[in-house]
Amino acid sequence: MNTTQQFIEQQYTQKFANQQLKEYLSHSGLVDDWADIYLNWLDSDFKWDVKKARLQKWRDYLIANGNAEDFIIEVLAAMFSIRGASQVQAILPMVSNSVVTTDSKKEQYTTVAEVLNVFQYGGLYRAYTGGEKGYRYVEPSITLPDDLQLLLNNIQYLPPMIVEPEPVENNRVKWATFSKSIFLNGNHHDGIVDTEFLDIMNSTAMSIDPYMARHDEETDDSLLKIRSKAAVSMLNQFTDKFYFIYRYDARLRSYASGYQLSPQGNDYRKAQLNLHKREIIKDTY
Repeated sequence: MNTTQQFIEQQYTQKFANQQLKEYLSHSGLVDDWADIYLNWLDSDFKWDVKKARLQKWRDYLIANGNAEDFIIEVLAAMFSIRGASQVQAILPMVSNSVVTTDSKKEQYTTVAEVLNVFQYGGLYRAYTGGEKGYRYVEPSITLPDDLQLLLNNIQYLPPMIVEPEPVENNRVKWATFSKSIFLNGNHHDGIVDTEFLDIMNSTAMSIDPYMARHDEETDDSLLKIRSKAAVSMLNQFTDKFYFIYRYDARLRSYASGYQLSPQGNDYRKAQLNLHKREIIKDTY
């Protein structure tokens, strides 16, 4: 694979950043202490029998399998995100599947929310309500190394590829990118889908419109504006042409991968892009 493409994916993908974050947390000395605190809390004499039975079963599992530290790492890693704060609503589904002692999503979410409460009382983060919709946020009090925090700040949807994607062979292909992203993988279809169309779209080179590059998008979403400008700056640094990867949904509608840059975005986002191979439109036929 093109080494520059691999570097770009390392800098932007959630998976790579989480790997680095979990590696740091596992050697930070923080996890063992909080695992002990959490296990002691799980052994408390809870008032409600249903809660006591649920948490006792969970505690027995963690001790028997030695998974307490791994669970704490999962929760801590989910607490870190862009700008250092995460929505509680986003953390719960990220960690809930780790609670394997119940199939109930409600009980899984409750168990994760309870460990967040333990962390809050221990001063591991501060909680606050913000935004127009009144979402609940948690902001860790842990200071990460600068390089790791920068990696977390860069997390976003992967920008377009700077190398032409390889042809799609069938409807179960997985792109061999560093992040192992699945752009087309079955999607509820047992038969053969039209991969030739995807090849045509994937191989169509695009460029940034130089005029639109001088104008910022008029939006209240400051984070999206920052990400869009960063994506344009990154592409200009490495190449003057790039490629979107297209995929089908369950109804065989095609979509371009990407968010901060997209040929299927709003008017501003569409105007940002030109075909790399340009032809002058004439009045003659």
